[in-house]
Amino acid sequence: MLKVLLQTMAALGVILAGGCGASDPNVGRYELDLDLIRAEILIGSEGKEPNSLQKVSLSRLEGLKRTLDLNADGTCRMTHVDGQNVTEDQGKWRVEGNKLFLDGKDRASQKPSTTELTFVDGVATLIAGAGPAQVFRKVAKK
Repeated sequence: MLKVLLQTMAALGVILAGGCGASDPNVGRYELDLDLIRAEILIGSEGKEPNSLQKVSLSRLEGLKRTLDLNADGTCRMTHVDGQNVTEDQGKWRVEGNKLFLDGKDRASQKPSTTELTFVDGVATLIAGAGPAQVFRKVAKK
């Protein structure tokens, strides 16, 4: 009898764990919207040939790819591809209101670090410094 009860509890636990992750609409893969960054770089050129600063900025986007994976278990991974260089950051994620928080470690110091993004309708936006906003759009469910 105990064996049957334990098996039933284990099966229920698997169903509940699967159901929680599957129902969270935030779980999935997000990619950096490079088209939006390109458009922001070209503001003011009004269809003309990009100036030298714009050309340099556009060339920096070649070979650039950033993905953000939000997993059902609360873990996350951000992958940065810049030409031949690939780096990954891992941590945990949580949503509070319209904010997405990524908790991990600073690469240089290895101290705990939290990154805050605005998170609305499956779009995560990071505004850091004077550069263009980094907008991550959901491309796949996990």
